[in-house]
Amino acid sequence: FQFRADVTGRNNISVKWTVRVISFNSNTNFIELQWKDGNDEGGAWNDVSNDLFQQGSTIDPKAYSIILPAAANNLGDLRIRWIYYEIGTGSRDRLAIDDIVINTQPQPLPVELNYFKAQERDNKAQLFWQTQSEQNNQEFVIEKSFDGKTFASIGNIQAQGTTNIAQNYEFQDPVKLSDIQYYRLRQIDFDQSENYSKIISLSGDAWNKLNVYPTLVKDHLNIDLDERFDDNFIISILNAEGKVIKTENIYSENNTVSLSMESIGPGTYYVNLSNTGQSKTFKIVKGQ
Repeated sequence: FQFRADVTGRNNISVKWTVRVISFNSNTNFIELQWKDGNDEGGAWNDVSNDLFQQGSTIDPKAYSIILPAAANNLGDLRIRWIYYEIGTGSRDRLAIDDIVINTQPQPLPVELNYFKAQERDNKAQLFWQTQSEQNNQEFVIEKSFDGKTFASIGNIQAQGTTNIAQNYEFQDPVKLSDIQYYRLRQIDFDQSENYSKIISLSGDAWNKLNVYPTLVKDHLNIDLDERFDDNFIISILNAEGKVIKTENIYSENNTVSLSMESIGPGTYYVNLSNTGQSKTFKIVKGQ
């Protein structure tokens, strides 16, 4: 009989079992463990250790815990089996193999990432990441998406190869921020194998999405706000000479604010919105 397991990305594969002799005769019998790559059709079985159990000489029952050789790591179809054979003539002893356990450990990642984050700088995405350690790390490819599904490369940064010292990296997206965009890192080894980071996102500046209309206003002025805009802000109406003629503190639960302009006479005005140290000004014309 044999067992099969998918151990892709695993190493230090240990196999544990117990041997019990059900009945025996005077012949000398042995049992041993073998393994092979299931993808190697017709390939030979490999001995892990010869003559693990010898009837009459080995304590019965006997528990084993064997680490398979490194060549058995990372196989998509690992197969193992136990065989027993007899030296001499006569019927074979009957052996029971009990308490079978197959344990594996994940292979260490080529790069241990401490963090990957983004922040707005000059209305562009500034990306930061830090590695705790690197193993045969050739480069990072920075990838961008507008839907979180389809990504395209926007640049790359050479990595440090192999190091156990924390490394800091930084990259700026050359394109200005849009409503929302997504980023991930594609890490490439020297053997061209690849791994991906988690996906992070960043939204454009809420102040860049403010909109005041109509520019030729009669009774009411409308102000569209981004949903990320803070609730409390100040609206100031200034005349052509820069004198403030109307000010209102606004608390909005909606994305649009309507401001009455009925008390203001015809002319050219400036609408200033300010909040938390930021401001933006729009030019409007008040009609009859």
